[in-house]
Amino acid sequence: MAAVLLGSLATPAFAQPPAAPSWMTWFTRNKVLVRKTFETTKDTDSPAAIFWSEDSGRGVPSATLADVSIKAGQWEPFPDADQVLAFSPVVEWHRGIAGNKKVSNKLSATLRAEWNPLDVSEAPGSPGLVLAPAFVLSETYKRDLVADSGEDKSELLVSLFGLRPGLPGYLWLHPPTGPDAIQALKFTYQVDLGGELIHPPNEAGGGEISTAFSKLTLNYWPIGGTLQWKSEGIYRKVLQDPADRDRLWDVSSSLNWFPYANPSLALGVDYSRGHDANDKFTFREKFVVAVKLKLGE
Repeated sequence: MAAVLLGSLATPAFAQPPAAPSWMTWFTRNKVLVRKTFETTKDTDSPAAIFWSEDSGRGVPSATLADVSIKAGQWEPFPDADQVLAFSPVVEWHRGIAGNKKVSNKLSATLRAEWNPLDVSEAPGSPGLVLAPAFVLSETYKRDLVADSGEDKSELLVSLFGLRPGLPGYLWLHPPTGPDAIQALKFTYQVDLGGELIHPPNEAGGGEISTAFSKLTLNYWPIGGTLQWKSEGIYRKVLQDPADRDRLWDVSSSLNWFPYANPSLALGVDYSRGHDANDKFTFREKFVVAVKLKLGE
């Protein structure tokens, strides 16, 4: 499989980064982000993707595939408040190989609200505080361009941010200080909990699908700003499903190399296996060799 992938990755801290081309800085100036998805508060790590898949001889067609999400800024109704409440519109395009080995093509529009009830910058000094939650509520309309049908999805998610060593979201550095800190080993993990309700198209003749899910994300930089390993796992307990499925899961992993510690460009290998949430939870397995590009901050 040959692939070219455009996207964004978690950016390590390092000194004097190479200057970004002017067309890339446009995204930052206009507060436009391009990613794979914005499902959770940590999905700004996930790369957007446009790549070419060759027929591997197993009945999978050659096709141009995509995982692209565009977030066009955000609106904060109370910008001076300690609690952060932000609304943002998101448009996503997912074109892939479905479980029946045919090309799927879906476009979606989402209204996303994020509420951070605690000021994380000040929270570490608060006595007795252990975790700072962030709540994400989203309402999505998804259009299947192949089947010419639509569906609605409502989702509530809670991200947990640890404010002390050993807790999710806390950044480990080794060595933590000194002139070699930019090459330090870095590690974080993130925990997300949530629920979703999917209304399938009326013409499909099926009922609603509802799940409760948990997501674990690991992000490891063994060589500072040069090499990154990221892995994600999602487990869903099915609460309601016309197909009588009980459990669904999805795992993915990527290894990325940043030439010259440039945060805007990486070469990577991505692997995913499990039930695809973008294709009615059909089972799929995908391997991609990628060139990745960060768009927006």
